Amino acid sequence: MSSGAARRSSRPTCVKAESNPAPTDGPGSDRFIRTMTHLLDELVPIPGTRMRVGLDGLVGLFLPGLGDLAGGLTSGLILLQAVRRGAPKVVLVRMLGNVALDSLVGIVPILGDAFDLAFKSNRRNLRLLERIEHGDRQATAGDYAFLLLLLALLIAIVAIPVTLLVLLVHRLATTGPGA
Repeated sequence: MSSGAARRSSRPTCVKAESNPAPTDGPGSDRFIRTMTHLLDELVPIPGTRMRVGLDGLVGLFLPGLGDLAGGLTSGLILLQAVRRGAPKVVLVRMLGNVALDSLVGIVPILGDAFDLAFKSNRRNLRLLERIEHGDRQATAGDYAFLLLLLALLIAIVAIPVTLLVLLVHRLATTGPGA
């Protein structure tokens, strides 16, 4: 056996779901995660629509930040289970991106509450976790497309304030103080 083959065979592999099953009870169990996802994302139907709102959105209306905190904790549990069950890294980053996008937009008053109606990060992450549980461990084109979109958003989040700061400094430098 060549040294290259020996190195390849000693690399860690993706953990199989069968070897690390979901807990049957408690915060890491499938039942708990599904219940929390339902409570946070889809608890109450909105009359006259097919939409639902959960405690994340409802609590966020009256106590800004608290709904996002509860949603973030549940998201953390879902992410932890995805890691334990051997999710591909690209899927984990996608799940983290879902949470980050929900949290980022969620801090904007009114817009964040409206966003919670449409973008349910816990529900999305639960679907990704279920996909892993059913043996679909391969990253999809949608996973990579989401990562590209997330990267573009991160670049914009950094570039826009930096550009505004440069323009402000330039404006101050050209007009001088007191002008």
